[in-house]
Amino acid sequence: MKNKKILLSVTALTLAVAGAVWYGGNKVLAANGVGHDAMVSTLSEKLGVPEDKVTAAFDSIETQRQADRVAERKNQLDKAVSAGVITQEQEDKLVAKHAELQADREKERTELEQWYKDNGIDQSKLSEYTGRGGIGMGQGMGRGMGGQGHMGGI
Repeated sequence: MKNKKILLSVTALTLAVAGAVWYGGNKVLAANGVGHDAMVSTLSEKLGVPEDKVTAAFDSIETQRQADRVAERKNQLDKAVSAGVITQEQEDKLVAKHAELQADREKERTELEQWYKDNGIDQSKLSEYTGRGGIGMGQGMGRGMGGQGHMGGI
């Protein structure tokens, strides 16, 4: 039982570190030819964990990071309201506009993924040559990123 807890802790830590490396350093990894699918496969093999669980861990990490970014941005906007830089109404409008833009980016990402599929283009293979996500995806628009871009999700 104790060994199982240790193994689970080590696995969770390894996935967290790998997630941070992947999401935080995707340009470096792409430049060195290490893509998402290769990392998932390697981690799956080395940890003895199914690939879908590794992918789910990456997605979970990114979801939490996204929530943290949204909360931090809201905190900063609240400070701007308190300092009299903007009104609460203006903050509410900013939050709503950023959410709208986020939804638009997600829609565009989904449409582009479908276009790749419809045209028989394997993004995972193409990313080795064009960077993460393929042509037109840009940083922050690849798999698991949810299309945050630079807006921080609000």
